[in-house]
Amino acid sequence: MGNSLSVAVMGDIMIDIDLRVPSLYSLIEARGSDLVTEIHLTQGGSAANTASWLSVCGNRVLLLGAVGQDIAGMSAVGAIEKHGVIPLLKIDPEAPTGMCIVITEPDGSRTMLPSPGSNSNLRHADLDSLWPKESFEHFHLSAYSLFHEQTGETALGALIRARSSGVSISLDPASHALIPRHKQMVLHALKLSNILLANQEEAEAIYRSATSDKADLSPSIEDMLQVLVTLLDVDATVDSVVVVTLGAAGAVALAKNGVLTSVPSLPIDAISSTAGAGDAFNAGFLHEWVADHGDLQSALQGGVRTAVQALTRVGASPSAEN
Repeated sequence: MGNSLSVAVMGDIMIDIDLRVPSLYSLIEARGSDLVTEIHLTQGGSAANTASWLSVCGNRVLLLGAVGQDIAGMSAVGAIEKHGVIPLLKIDPEAPTGMCIVITEPDGSRTMLPSPGSNSNLRHADLDSLWPKESFEHFHLSAYSLFHEQTGETALGALIRARSSGVSISLDPASHALIPRHKQMVLHALKLSNILLANQEEAEAIYRSATSDKADLSPSIEDMLQVLVTLLDVDATVDSVVVVTLGAAGAVALAKNGVLTSVPSLPIDAISSTAGAGDAFNAGFLHEWVADHGDLQSALQGGVRTAVQALTRVGASPSAEN
């Protein structure tokens, strides 16, 4: 793998309640009665997951965020510290730790019902106290932070602060369903970033948000990438790149210099859950790419390798059960 990095990650920290169900329809059939299922409690939150995977890749990782002053918060902090992540967290006495119900079907597909709790309550004053005293080489933001009025403004402030220090910046758009409601915040964040890490649905949602009604809303991947790369920081002193994961079809990336690169997926016997696979991909890609911005194909392959590890687990963190 690539060289060791010092990375600051900002965003959501959650406790996931993973429910294994035969299908979403089975929940409707059981309405008003019972549905016996498996339940797993695991570390969650896109930012916490990415930070944990980055750490197990061998990097020094600082995590900025918030948890409640409760048992769930203590559990979340213990989980990320177990992976070697250094927590720089607000302990919020007013809001509980974020929780997310993850409904997982037999094919691994998941539907998420998040309750953000303290994740929505970060203020600029909190950022001043949490900001790392040590230098770092890269800043990664989970866009879940942008979907809350208070924390969204704080997250934009963090991007500006990171940009002024000259480090590279990546953005995970987090949720294709939430992007249209917060498109101005996402587009603003992209202008402060030089790496976009999206799945296909998220990339399409950003494309639709950035183009007019007359634009082609069913573009080819190549055409979509050409548009998305123009949304990134045009004044960045480091290379810009748009990365889109395509599920079983692998991943593709377009660098600002026009180089288009793609890699296939890797074979996998069975998918336990897709929860956290994108976070793991982000970590594997950043670990390989940020250090020297060299071989884009190797970086994509690194992302795919890490994502496959996540797909075989019940839960989104590196320590989740196989």
